[in-house]
Amino acid sequence: MYILGLDLAKNSVEIKRRIGVVPEGLALFERLTGAQLLNFVGRMYGLDRAKAAERSAELLEFMDLKDSADITGGGLLSRHEEEDRVGCRSHPWP
Repeated sequence: MYILGLDLAKNSVEIKRRIGVVPEGLALFERLTGAQLLNFVGRMYGLDRAKAAERSAELLEFMDLKDSADITGGGLLSRHEEEDRVGCRSHPWP
């Protein structure tokens, strides 16, 4: 099976990176703040530190999560969990 022109059996990680797969039970979520999680995902997608921080701040503001940026995942409401996941999926694009 091919996805985005890549063989799924040989390139599953690259395919997931390109389409923005975020696991449902992301283990890091409960330990990281929203800002840290978005920075982490940005870095995973190859953004440098400054661009990841800039993009994370933009996404937190866009999703109206600026006030919750420093709360760990375990302390956020489920609405915020979904918004953070959306933010992770949106992170690499300008």
